[in-house]
Amino acid sequence: MVQNVESWLSNAQTPEPRATEAREMIRKDAEEDLSGTQPFWHDDELYFRQLNGIVAGHLLE
Repeated sequence: MVQNVESWLSNAQTPEPRATEAREMIRKDAEEDLSGTQPFWHDDELYFRQLNGIVAGHLLE
């Protein structure tokens, strides 16, 4: 799944000091391929590929 970094940070309700740190880490990752999430720029916005996800559900009565 491709994630927009700003949307991802907002949805996660990341506090600004940590969001700034995360942005810098993802920018560095885009330059040096550090994590395997393959960050990239598109239309001046930063994106990454989220490789894992969790699906949760419950039985309907």
